[in-house]
Amino acid sequence: MLSLNKWALAGIVALALGVGSGFGGVGVTDVEGQMRVHIRSGVEGSIKGGPVGGPYAAGPFLVGEGSTLAFVACCVVDPTGGPVTMDWDLDYDGHEFVSRASGPGPVTRLFRDGPGDYVVALRLSSPNSGVTLVTQEVSVLNRPPVANVGGPYSGRATLPIVFAASATDPSDVDSTGGFNYEWDYEYNGTFAADQSGANLVSPSHTYATPGTYTVALRVTDKDGATSAIATAPVTVSTRTTLLTLNASADTWVDEDNKNNNHGSEPNMDVRSWSDNTRVSLVRFDTSSLPASATIVSAKLKLYAGVVPSVTRTYDVRRIMSNWAESTSTWQNQPEKVGNYTSRASTPATPEWMTWDVTTDLQAFMNGIVNNYGWMVLDATGGSSPAFYGSFGTRECATASLRPVLEITYLAQ
Repeated sequence: MLSLNKWALAGIVALALGVGSGFGGVGVTDVEGQMRVHIRSGVEGSIKGGPVGGPYAAGPFLVGEGSTLAFVACCVVDPTGGPVTMDWDLDYDGHEFVSRASGPGPVTRLFRDGPGDYVVALRLSSPNSGVTLVTQEVSVLNRPPVANVGGPYSGRATLPIVFAASATDPSDVDSTGGFNYEWDYEYNGTFAADQSGANLVSPSHTYATPGTYTVALRVTDKDGATSAIATAPVTVSTRTTLLTLNASADTWVDEDNKNNNHGSEPNMDVRSWSDNTRVSLVRFDTSSLPASATIVSAKLKLYAGVVPSVTRTYDVRRIMSNWAESTSTWQNQPEKVGNYTSRASTPATPEWMTWDVTTDLQAFMNGIVNNYGWMVLDATGGSSPAFYGSFGTRECATASLRPVLEITYLAQ
């Protein structure tokens, strides 16, 4: 920079204008009464940026991932007054310029993922003044995902409740990469993960007791950013139904009288003896149960009007083939499974005996096995002397002593 009087300055300006591009161009400035001249040697310009549509400002720029910025060329000057070509590399790697757009702008760039630093480059080309590369840095921040826990939810105690969640992220790269989901099924204001996993969007949880709960969810992206906690209410009810069924068929068969039928009798026998075993058969029509029922408990109850002289163990075994009350005999008795479903000890005096047949009844409801009822027999056969017990049947004169199946169930 030279400080000159106005006559010397005028001479230099005239010389510069005369030789043209040899000097590239002249600028004149009055600084505190002194005339100063500077010689431009190339194209000048800068980059401004901002949201699409403006306003635009000088950088550097700091944005969140998923943001779009627009850039414009500003203050472009060719000291020779010649034309300037403008090219943009919106993802300049610092080594090789790749033209991705041209013109003064605005040109736009979506910054898909963060964290990271990017460079936007503007190449200014003049046939007289050469090439100038202007760059501007853009810093992109990672932003946390947004958790959507779904709900509200409702269900019943002891049954699994299935949740349905999702998450969004400003970065499509993070969304494609998936998220880690953390679940707190009984959130109380302090998050404590009960279950977590990659893309765990549909877990299930069983609440043991009825009540109102809060389920909470938070998700984390591949870069470690964690969402705010999202919550939803969970209403858990009992609504169990007790259904008492009377037997639809019952009888007993007698080894000593192999072809006799006892279907119309008011009592059915169980006896253990070396050559005269007796077993009872009983079945219940469960078609009144809702198809969606989940069996909480099922209890077979028979009233033992006659009890053995010593305590015996009576087994209940699921019957595997069809039978009829009016035609069943020892000779054609139905098949039974090899293992007992439940067993109970005989009482010392006449009273009700109870067997837990929950698993069998649920299998009936699920269509896994057919409902042919149960056989009641002494767990230890072939005894001597004989041990004998007897139960009331559906033909019993006293209605309150007839066989019953007590079912507690939940309906969806």
